[in-house]
Amino acid sequence: FDSMKPAIHFMKSTQGYTEQDVENCKEFIRKRNQDTQEERFEWNEGDDSVPNGWKMRITETEGQRQFILSPEGRQYRTRFVAIQDMIKKNYSQKEVESMRSKMMKYEGWEESGLLPQNWIFRVKWEGLGKDNKWTSNIGYLSREGVPFDSMKPAIHFMKSTEGYTEQDVKNCKEFIRKRNQDTQEERFEWKEGNDTVPAGWKMRVSEGDAEMEWILSPDGKRFRSRVIALQDMIKMEVEKEDIEIMRRMLFHEGWQKDKMF
Repeated sequence: FDSMKPAIHFMKSTQGYTEQDVENCKEFIRKRNQDTQEERFEWNEGDDSVPNGWKMRITETEGQRQFILSPEGRQYRTRFVAIQDMIKKNYSQKEVESMRSKMMKYEGWEESGLLPQNWIFRVKWEGLGKDNKWTSNIGYLSREGVPFDSMKPAIHFMKSTEGYTEQDVKNCKEFIRKRNQDTQEERFEWKEGNDTVPAGWKMRVSEGDAEMEWILSPDGKRFRSRVIALQDMIKMEVEKEDIEIMRRMLFHEGWQKDKMF
């Protein structure tokens, strides 16, 4: 045979060969490619963007793509792909952590105290779309090396995988809530508040047939009404003076005082 492709086709159509024979032949090719990576391309010693012992190269094509090479001779397009394979092949925790830190420094990944230990996330897209509506796309990578395109399958994974708790799930939901809160000012067009809200608060009126007023606190929390905002402020133990100022603003929503209270 002039190549492995017709050889594998022959095995599949000839009695006496097993699926394992086919898999072994595929592994033979993969291993050959791996063993000759350093000979087939010109690799440079890795810089600070890869762990110690790793190498790098940039293709000579117009797109100039970067590849990284492990000490064992495995080539990867990104650190994201590399770390998944490292976890799968049981690299040491120290080696995996080293690659994870490089991902955060050079590929835009981040940590959060609300995500499970050794989970990281990356904002792929966040902004206003063509219809002027806010859209976001956040990817996640678990400590097991499993990637997720959204929080929903990530939570499903936690619920069905040993080692995760109900608190982990609650924290992840809080992570999403907090992200939404932190991007309120970017997601909508807010105006400086008038004398119906405390100083520093903002306001907006939603579009549509049922125009609804929303108010935004200085720390990015959005509320449908002042009374809901007041309840949250009391719950969060905000300064009493600020609570009293908001309580006085309830007058604008029809609330009144009475000497009998």
